[in-house]
Amino acid sequence: MSKKLDDALREKWVKLTKEWLESIDEEAIKYKTNEICIPTVDEAGNDKYVQFVIKIPKGSRDGEEFDGYSMREEYEIKLKEKAEKEKKAAEAKAKKIERDKKIREKKTKEKEE
Repeated sequence: MSKKLDDALREKWVKLTKEWLESIDEEAIKYKTNEICIPTVDEAGNDKYVQFVIKIPKGSRDGEEFDGYSMREEYEIKLKEKAEKEKKAAEAKAKKIERDKKIREKKTKEKEE
């Protein structure tokens, strides 16, 4: 795609995103060609901003075009791998805690005798 087509497509989505945000009573601030932010407040009452970036991805340097569907699949795989890793770590920690508990109990018994 040409740069002009990409720029027009991006501008269309920036406009649509800004209009949608304003339709749900948010103050949408366009501060760059492809960026919008909305002022908000977190649970602790601190002023924050939520940033929306609209971009047209070009793909990789080796000529492979961007594919959102395959990117989603890769992301889901990474999430599953991360969850499995966390589960194994939690199981190993639980085993260590149990083992340490038994060692402490054994030492306590030995001291009592």
